[in-house]
Amino acid sequence: MKLVYTGQAIASLQECLDFFPPEVSAEKVNEIRDRILAKADKLLENPFIGQQEEYLEHMGTIPPENY
Repeated sequence: MKLVYTGQAIASLQECLDFFPPEVSAEKVNEIRDRILAKADKLLENPFIGQQEEYLEHMGTIPPENY
């Protein structure tokens, strides 16, 4: 299984990171980004912990027994 980030997801993450004021160091912003991405990576181990997205239904789902 692989985790696919949509263009919208990447843009939304960048928008969130751009929201931090200049006083927040780039290192801290990168740390926050890495923590967010690490949380998303947990979907690789347990794909049913995330919410269902109606706009991604066209991609289908894989039955749990195939993991």
